[in-house]
Amino acid sequence: MGLHPCDQHQTITTYRSLFPAIDFSDVEEDEDALWSPTERETKEQLFGRTKKFVEWLLKRKETDIAVVSHSSFLRHLMATFCQLRNALCCTCR
Repeated sequence: MGLHPCDQHQTITTYRSLFPAIDFSDVEEDEDALWSPTERETKEQLFGRTKKFVEWLLKRKETDIAVVSHSSFLRHLMATFCQLRNALCCTCR
């Protein structure tokens, strides 16, 4: 991700103060480790990131999870989720 300032998120420290009811404990980096001022994320990198997220999500014990993100990531997320489910012989609806 990168090139455009709108693609860079604030620090997790900032978000914790803005949204105290949200649990950020699974976020590993305080700074935006994926953002670059010189290059954008490739489609392959985006697919890898969404695949990693879906795999993490499917391992969660919770039954209700809210995912908040940009529409572009959510589009890729749904496509990735469907690909992974289809690979497991399931139906994505």
